[in-house]
Amino acid sequence: MGEERRNNQSIISTSVQVITNPRKFFSEMDPSGGYAEPMKFFFAMAAIGWLINLVGTTLMLGKASLVSFLAMAIAGPAVLFIAGFAGALILHIIWQILGSNASFETSYRSVAYATGISPLTSLISFIPVVGVPFSIAWAIFLLITASVEVHKIRQSLAWAVWGVVGAFLIVSTITVQFFYNKNLSYTTAVSMNESSIHQQR
Repeated sequence: MGEERRNNQSIISTSVQVITNPRKFFSEMDPSGGYAEPMKFFFAMAAIGWLINLVGTTLMLGKASLVSFLAMAIAGPAVLFIAGFAGALILHIIWQILGSNASFETSYRSVAYATGISPLTSLISFIPVVGVPFSIAWAIFLLITASVEVHKIRQSLAWAVWGVVGAFLIVSTITVQFFYNKNLSYTTAVSMNESSIHQQR
């Protein structure tokens, strides 16, 4: 029981550090030390973020998400495991291209600890219009910070590369939201019009 409590406190403490002072955290992050601790942290943050998204979506849509709960309970651990390593591999390749000499383990640790913002970004994402873009910008800022502090990439280069990636993702997200809302408004208007016609008959 005591061991579990210490582990939980460590996870919370690490998340707070990533959120409040990412530059200090990544500059002091041990580039090695195994996969167990960062993997445990990644699973905890990703699971909390997923639960927040699920609850929020259920409240907004007004539907029970029993199927989602069951699917996540069964496939969740495997999906998170694969997503963590796949994401780290992609970013590791990009960091290598940018000039990093760090190992894949270091890249995985960078990605895993960057998920410390997941619980907050999951909540922020429900804010209309600005929520998702802000969350993307925050994640990109952490990638830039990790690039500079952990992978020793030039700050100007890190900002240029990840800035372009972030801008593309934000513009894409805003565009999708715009067309989704436009289509939703049109569908609602058509539905109300049809309902009014039926009532008149």
